[in-house]
Amino acid sequence: MEESGGRLGATIMRPGYFFPSKAYHKDAPNQRSSTLRVADMILAPALSAFYPAGLISVEEIGRFALEAARGKWEGKGGPIFENAEMKNLVKDLSLSMANLSHGEL
Repeated sequence: MEESGGRLGATIMRPGYFFPSKAYHKDAPNQRSSTLRVADMILAPALSAFYPAGLISVEEIGRFALEAARGKWEGKGGPIFENAEMKNLVKDLSLSMANLSHGEL
């Protein structure tokens, strides 16, 4: 686990359109009204086709926030992180973790 070295920094996250987790579908009624859930079903496919960088899952937001608290993103942009940046950093982190688990790094 990485240590912060006693430093306190700020990270500003600017997510785009985020949606409830498919892994925890029972949480959706607590996160979105029925009207917004219908809008999710209609808008998500269109947005993913025409503006994929604008969508982010709550898992990706959570992972980004956790790693930001650990100081992982220092020197990698910011302090304001747009949706596409957050997705790319989390994706790169996931790829690095997959490579480590396969002994490639």
